[in-house]
Amino acid sequence: MKKEELRQLIRKEISNLQERSPDHELFQKLNGVNNDIFRLINKFEGKADLDAAFRSWMMGLHGHLKKAGIDMGRIK
Repeated sequence: MKKEELRQLIRKEISNLQERSPDHELFQKLNGVNNDIFRLINKFEGKADLDAAFRSWMMGLHGHLKKAGIDMGRIK
């Protein structure tokens, strides 16, 4: 087996391991949500009361997560 073939095989296996990991996929999706949130902040900055909107939204999100059984730990 040539060196380049071995490298490609290793890259493919690493990629397969990452794809198989539900934790990895979850973190990728959550990072996508983060990006969307910051796009919204940039869009509405100076046009809306961001502090009030995000405080209200976060309280609702925490309530929904709690109802879903997600342990938020010390996050308040």
